[in-house]
Amino acid sequence: MIRAFAESEMGQGVYVGLGGKVVAVERAARDLEILQVDEDVPPVRVSLQSNLRRWRFSASDDRLVTVDETGQLDVWDTRTGARIYELAGLDRVDPLGGASLEGRHIPLLMASGGAAILNVSEGRIVWQQFHAGRRVVGLQLAPDEKSVVITESEEISLFALDPAEKVASMPIGAGQEAYFGYGQSGERAELFVRVAGGGVGSVRLVDVPRRTVIGELDAVAMTAVADRTGGLASVQQNRLSLRNGRTGALEREVEFDNPISQIDWDLTGRALAVMTNDQKIWSLDVANGAPKLVASLRQKPFWLRFAADPARLLIYEKSSRVTLRDTGSGKYLTSFAVEWSRRSSFNRWTEKLDPSGAFVAIRSPDNYVRVYRVSDGSRLTELNWDDNTIADAEFSADAKRLLLVTDKGMFSNWDIAAGKAVPSPSLPREYSAYSAVTLKSTTDPSLMLAIDRKGYVDLYSLNTNSVRTFYAGEPEESVNAALSPDGAILATIGSGDLLRLWHVGAREILAQIPIQHDCVKTSLQFSPDGRMLVVGGLDETRLIRVPLLGDLLRDAAKAEIGDGAPTSSSGTPSLVPYRFGAQMRDVLPEIAKIHDLPAARGAEVIEVFADSPAQAAGLRVGDIILSVNGKPVGNAAESSAAIKEIHLDLALEIVRGTAKISSRAALPD
Repeated sequence: MIRAFAESEMGQGVYVGLGGKVVAVERAARDLEILQVDEDVPPVRVSLQSNLRRWRFSASDDRLVTVDETGQLDVWDTRTGARIYELAGLDRVDPLGGASLEGRHIPLLMASGGAAILNVSEGRIVWQQFHAGRRVVGLQLAPDEKSVVITESEEISLFALDPAEKVASMPIGAGQEAYFGYGQSGERAELFVRVAGGGVGSVRLVDVPRRTVIGELDAVAMTAVADRTGGLASVQQNRLSLRNGRTGALEREVEFDNPISQIDWDLTGRALAVMTNDQKIWSLDVANGAPKLVASLRQKPFWLRFAADPARLLIYEKSSRVTLRDTGSGKYLTSFAVEWSRRSSFNRWTEKLDPSGAFVAIRSPDNYVRVYRVSDGSRLTELNWDDNTIADAEFSADAKRLLLVTDKGMFSNWDIAAGKAVPSPSLPREYSAYSAVTLKSTTDPSLMLAIDRKGYVDLYSLNTNSVRTFYAGEPEESVNAALSPDGAILATIGSGDLLRLWHVGAREILAQIPIQHDCVKTSLQFSPDGRMLVVGGLDETRLIRVPLLGDLLRDAAKAEIGDGAPTSSSGTPSLVPYRFGAQMRDVLPEIAKIHDLPAARGAEVIEVFADSPAQAAGLRVGDIILSVNGKPVGNAAESSAAIKEIHLDLALEIVRGTAKISSRAALPD
């Protein structure tokens, strides 16, 4: 813990600075207090002229920007509370555009319909735009803050900054919609205008540093980007174009006899699967070579996916069979029946391919999930809950586990190789097969995210079957979540306009980042280095730089991951001191029966850390702690609280199997 705030210090609203150094507390509609996190100094108070509408910190936490309901903007020094800049005339409904987390500049939407960019540190306007008769409806800074995309009622434009210059623009006609995306560094941008609701459109690829349009694509029906190489594939009727993702240079064009209806990259970015309207499926080596016919079907398949080997393509046909074919020769390798025909309306998902492409899980309309090995089509597992609807299933990152959840919050953690499940908890949640995301794997093979309809995000441990709960928003529905590669930060986003970054160990909000409400958040993921967040929507994709937490805060986050006990099945968090060195959870009724306990009381040990006092005391996974220094404990939270009160010598009464034994531990001072 860095600093604990007394209950009297908390107000109506709390906003943590992007660097985690400052906290702003809303005391009343017009009054804020600013507290320093790592310094024991008195807070400073600032007063607004009207009720608070929006607030945002600079990246260095030295400035706080507020906008009140009259459209008055103020920039405050967070250390002294002095007002260093003020500006009137901002939009009263949505005054702030999408800022980069570099935090040096903030986009402003004006009541006049124009837009401006404020240099927060210097307190001055560095760019502004206004067209009579037009209104700016969207404004987004690039990750490097060197350009900005503005969306007006009739045009979408990209401006380079310092000096300001319009680099690219596209008209937005009646019945059309516009969206855009920045590359990770901000040096590449894509503008896309298309017929509303889908259909063909036009794309402009922009090299921002050179202030040049490097690609113009018209009558585009679809695009796809290779994850590893960044290569861009676009479709125009029966023509497939392949471009270099960095330069925009056209590398290949391939024409097919019939219009293209689907494209899919392989895992390496070196091959493409292409399906045409005549139900023919082709494979294409990106570097060279003509398309090779893989299959000619009677009906359009439900989907096609590359397996782990890019020379193998899975095709799920309407005959309810999954066929595996060699993409080089088109040779049929194997196929297997999924036993029931897919119904397009019964569920949002019907199949999941594991990350390696080695296994596929397919759900049938009668509520069965069957797992098949791709290489030979053998069925490994069949799963079913008679009286519970399976809401989702997801493979772990190493494809060794399959986690399932029902609409009533029942989990099943299946070991693929063993073909059996381990005892799993039930949570008071409402999961839905119709949600965009319910279960989501992480880069850690032992962790999974479960997202319910009421704003709860549960971090599920596949090793211990324990759960750590985060509340993503009230009263808004949680839409998506992502865990950073190091496991220290959880990002959650709701149906409203706030992206929240959480300290995983402490379950505390580190930062809240406004996202424009018109961006529908359909995808959320961290970059491999954990420094960027990709927020994808129906209208645009945004790249957000994750704030630096500082060595102290990040080390604390990592340490707390292994030190806090998971949330119990009732949703009550219980944190265990690191100096003890064990994770615990509430005793479930079925566990109590195994140990011949008269009631589900005590704390079950689910992990013991190496070289810890708990290990030295002989504590084992599966032990049930009944009392601490003679004081009975009813659950994990009570056990944690009792241990915290002990300074040196710890005496435990535990149950191992059905036998009661005593154990002692010497705690560090």
